[in-house]
Order: sequence, then structure tokens, then C-alpha cells
Amino acid sequence: MDLIDFGRYVGALFVTLGLMALALWAFRRFAPRLGLTVAAPAAAGARRVEVVDSRMLDARRRLIVARFAGREHLLLLGPQNDVVVASADAAPKPAGDAA
Repeated sequence: MDLIDFGRYVGALFVTLGLMALALWAFRRFAPRLGLTVAAPAAAGARRVEVVDSRMLDARRRLIVARFAGREHLLLLGPQNDVVVASADAAPKPAGDAA
């Protein structure tokens, strides 16, 4: 490999990185007009979904109790499908968990 080939490789790398930067700029500039906005992550204290408890049933399946919108949902998670087993109103949080 001589100096000319090395220059071509470095130049191709810079052109590729420049095209990626241009595509990112164009996405940020024109995405809101097309309705393609990316949702901002929620603040650390404003989480809407909470995993209350989790148990492994066997090597492939897991039961999870998740709290969402004032309700608790019992979910059975497996490799092929996920099933909502039950839903109920969430019990009030204990006073020690307020922090």
C-alpha cells in the first residue's frame, strides 16, 4: 500500500462521515415538517411505567407485575409471545417508597 492508496482511504472516510453528518442535519431540519419527530426521553423523576415485581417461572418464561396509569398489570413474558394475564387498580404505595 503506497501513499496514494492511503490518501484515497482517508478521503473516502471523510466523505462518508460528511455525508452522514449532512443526513443527520437534514433529518433534524426537515423531520418536524414531515411529522417524523423523535420523542425526548422522560425526566428521571417522571417515569410512567414501573416494574413492581418479577419472577422467573422457568428458563424461558417470566411473570412481571408492572404499574402503569394507576393500574397494575400481570404480564407473562415468553420467547414467542407476551400475554397480559390480569389487570387491577394499583394499591397505594407504602409511605417508605415516597423518596
